[in-house]
Amino acid sequence: MFKAITNGTFKPPPPAAQPLNAKGKPRNIKPRKYARAPSTANHVMIHLHAIIEFIREKFRDDIRGRYLILGYNPVDAMRRLRKPNPVRCRKGRIPTDRLRAAWQALKRMGREARSRVERCAADWNRFRLLTGTRASESSKTRFSYVDFANNLIILPGSITKNGQPLPIPMSAQLRELMLHRLAVHVAEHGGQALPDDWVFPSPRSASGHITESRKTLKSIATLVAFPQLQGHDLRRTFVDVCNELGFEELLRKRLLNHKLAVLGANYDNNPRLVVNALRRIGEWYESPEAVEEMPLTAPDDAALCTHDDVTPEAVQAVALVASEPPAATMAPAALAAATTDRLRAWRELDPRKLAWDVWERPTLEIAKAYHVSDVAVGKRCKVLGIPKPPPTYWNKVHAGKIPKQAAPRWTLPLAA
Repeated sequence: MFKAITNGTFKPPPPAAQPLNAKGKPRNIKPRKYARAPSTANHVMIHLHAIIEFIREKFRDDIRGRYLILGYNPVDAMRRLRKPNPVRCRKGRIPTDRLRAAWQALKRMGREARSRVERCAADWNRFRLLTGTRASESSKTRFSYVDFANNLIILPGSITKNGQPLPIPMSAQLRELMLHRLAVHVAEHGGQALPDDWVFPSPRSASGHITESRKTLKSIATLVAFPQLQGHDLRRTFVDVCNELGFEELLRKRLLNHKLAVLGANYDNNPRLVVNALRRIGEWYESPEAVEEMPLTAPDDAALCTHDDVTPEAVQAVALVASEPPAATMAPAALAAATTDRLRAWRELDPRKLAWDVWERPTLEIAKAYHVSDVAVGKRCKVLGIPKPPPTYWNKVHAGKIPKQAAPRWTLPLAA
């Protein structure tokens, strides 16, 4: 089996009964092509070795000190005859000279993508570029892990690879992103925030949270003229940004949440180093010039070091409009009140104003202004009979291919 998986000649056993088509005849199923997977073959043998060792220990005679079945592990014998397959290290990443263009493209996709899933995937990839977290860690982030009062995200050890809680101080860019995700969450749940909900949800996933973003990565790969991008390539790209900013190896390990030696774990563990590093990384994406080190007010050191208590209080129902940067510094209670006021304004919106507004700016901007989804805007236009621009209208206007048109006159008496 090891050799078959390695060479790509592995064939699964045939099904018990051949499936039939609509006419009751056997379906013509093409045989699946299995590619070479040397790394998978190595993992299969490691798991097989562990299973056999467990069975041997289960039937061991402690009195005589011998095994009742399998005097030796056959995987050990195979390893003496053949070494594991050599596996090349992957080196995929977004080129540094095209990384800022990819960052701006992700921001546009997070605002202008047609589906909610695509916008969520773009925001998720931005989160990974800002924090360097693994896909299995960042995808399971909940709103209860986010502490806006201390500008801090704490991922519990139950979702991290090394089992240690990971505190992530929020830079200005990361805070804006998290507030935006919370605004989307509040709008989708009728003005209420559910602390235990996912920050990056996906209705297509059985777990309820996003698990992959192949379509988004494919679009970014096409933009930067790169053959192919995978999820872990964003983590390598994060390390490239750290190298551009001159971070030392110990700081890079801390940002990647790798296990540290005695020096890093017990002595070189000032949380302010991570605060300043993540701030500079966020500014690097936004600014074309080199980011100089500047003083920054850090979160409370006590909040950064409380690794045992990883369940912060439920986040208040807050929201952020992208066109209003001063709202980022508002208190959660004030932001909750602003969200409620805008939802009330949406319910009381004059149809004549909406008929004019859909031809004045994109639907996503209208949705953000009232803290609702673009789907809600489209449904109201459909109910009122308000005509909307074609799907590609605003892209062509922004590209300069067509001029901006005024609202059709016959729509104004419609809602009078």
